[in-house]
Amino acid sequence: MNRHKTSRREFLRLAAAGAGSALVAGRGMAQTPTSPGRPLTVVQTAWPQSLDPTMDTNVNAGNIYAHVFESPAQYRYDVRDKVMKLEPRLCDKWESRAPDRWRFHLRPGLKFTNGEEINSEVAKFSMETLKGNKGMASSYMNHVKEVVAVDPLTFDIVTDGPYAATPASTAFFFFFPPKYYAESGGKTGFGRKPIGSGPYRFVDWQEGVHIKLEANPAYWGAKPQIQAITFRAQPESATRVALLDTGEADLITALPPELVDRVKRTADIRTARGFRRVFCFFNANVAPTDNPLVRKAINHAVDVDAIVKNILGGHAYVVKGINKPGYIGYAPDKITGYKYDPELAKKLLVQAGYPNGIDLDYNHPVGRWLNDKDVAAAIIDMAGKAGIRFKDRGVEFNTASSLYTTQKATGMNMWSVGPLWLDPSYEWQVHFWSKGLYHYTNNAKMDELLDRLRTEVDPGKRVPIAQEFEKYVVDEYCAWLFMYDEEHIYGANKKLQWTPSPFERMELQYATMAG
Repeated sequence: MNRHKTSRREFLRLAAAGAGSALVAGRGMAQTPTSPGRPLTVVQTAWPQSLDPTMDTNVNAGNIYAHVFESPAQYRYDVRDKVMKLEPRLCDKWESRAPDRWRFHLRPGLKFTNGEEINSEVAKFSMETLKGNKGMASSYMNHVKEVVAVDPLTFDIVTDGPYAATPASTAFFFFFPPKYYAESGGKTGFGRKPIGSGPYRFVDWQEGVHIKLEANPAYWGAKPQIQAITFRAQPESATRVALLDTGEADLITALPPELVDRVKRTADIRTARGFRRVFCFFNANVAPTDNPLVRKAINHAVDVDAIVKNILGGHAYVVKGINKPGYIGYAPDKITGYKYDPELAKKLLVQAGYPNGIDLDYNHPVGRWLNDKDVAAAIIDMAGKAGIRFKDRGVEFNTASSLYTTQKATGMNMWSVGPLWLDPSYEWQVHFWSKGLYHYTNNAKMDELLDRLRTEVDPGKRVPIAQEFEKYVVDEYCAWLFMYDEEHIYGANKKLQWTPSPFERMELQYATMAG
């Protein structure tokens, strides 16, 4: 394990010695006071590819555009009960009209920030745009057949059959102004200068410098207390800490565990067990990872418990499968999973016909998740001892995302999945459904089980389907290197009154800045 230890020592050396002049200037300093007129500055790990939700569903984009756009319903983190709750937003109520039809009622008098009215025709246009843009989100609403405008304030969502999670799925059904969407140049132009109806409105995007939002003075709901937000991106953790230390940032994401004590000198630490699961998927369409024995061997070759303890400092939760706490059918005791056993890994490779081991590409983003570069180095080191020789192909996040979504990834690939709505069928259809976003690990049996899970509306009947699906994907097919759920660690200005959500969206419209 010397390889990843060396990396961590270097990482800590940079954090202590400084990442550029900003860290030198910030050493031992208290944070710069926040004046009432100064924008809140958020520094994430990467820039979005687009601010059009149909084109970029990654969290670095979502954290920005979720303040600009609204949907019929949206999840909000209940700080008191510590649960995510689905709340009415653009619609104040909805009801089922038939097994394949839900009726939604819009609040009256709603407008986009450019003055365009929000009505049922907007709902119809927005769904057609989401499905028609062929972007990252195009498969998310595969259950929707059409949106029917009933009257100006009423629309129906017609599905291709019963779909249990229809109301929940509208949390990612963002509304767009039809006239401006066309005038801006469609998905390309709109993604650079978006207009929505949310608590904030878009102001400016200077490539590689900042994205600025300001409070929407005409917002129909509770007005944000923080009047302006500036988003920046910095993949290097030590530099993000430096920006927080000097007061150039008020909130930073993906704080590595080894820098927590440093941040505590001048700022606060905010954490939440996240719904985001980090894993590595295989391309099961090409050799040698088309063989389930090879995929199982890789699982036995990697000590995930050691990675969580030694590299993540315990700031993650080892998982056995693909379902999550609180989701329907969650029952980790019903799956076997994989224990660290490098000798068994070697035996499985022999059984698979690879007595001399295998050589594979290992694609992984750098700077997206906690200590992801060190995690990747540890995986390469551990797997190598079992005869699994990975070629390290670490790249910038957006490069990896493009590689994966164009179906060009080979070997093993580090990735993560977080919910857009809290139902396992959504997350699973992205990765394991032939109509989903990724086509690396799916087959007819997965399609059959997922179709049943998606269309069964009786919760009691959905439970065994979800459990059968997970057991097949984990214990028989072995679709992933199963790893962990991240703990979200943020560094925050002490004056920022804000609680992180396990849903990962920042919800800064509910935040305040003291004094």
